[in-house]
Amino acid sequence: MPNFSTLLPAILGFLGTLLVAFLGYRQWKRQHSLTRAGSVLAEKQSAYKTIWGKLEAVHLFVRSERFNQSRYLELVREVNVEMMQSGLLLERGDKALVNDYLQALRVLAETIDQQADESLRNDVRDTLYTTAELPTEVMEKASGLRDAYQDAEQKREALIQRFRKAIGADVV
Repeated sequence: MPNFSTLLPAILGFLGTLLVAFLGYRQWKRQHSLTRAGSVLAEKQSAYKTIWGKLEAVHLFVRSERFNQSRYLELVREVNVEMMQSGLLLERGDKALVNDYLQALRVLAETIDQQADESLRNDVRDTLYTTAELPTEVMEKASGLRDAYQDAEQKREALIQRFRKAIGADVV
């Protein structure tokens, strides 16, 4: 039987080699995961930015033009196609937030168009086209406009916060 004092250095050397091999493997695995995650993050950021651009097209349409259901549906279709194509990259719950926002924009557009006074409709569109806040006196004159406008703005803000978090812009 070999002497314990000669086996101890060999056992310690073997255990040290195993430890170094294990740590090297873990570091390699982590680096490999980070490389993969980096490319997925870039794709995710691109998807969210593209969807945001399409949402902004709907938003601008509602704020600046007379409501046309065909045009609205065309713009919404573009948003939905992008959402479907980017589905693997989107966070759970984003689809519902986007749909709520689009519906709020539709209600806002319809509320503007339902105003009886054409000059009031034009004042509202002129103000919204400049992306300024609606003046209180305009909101008071237009029936239902305050609620529709505030609902759309609240849903927009929620979506902005969600998208900023998804692309990592909330950290900056």
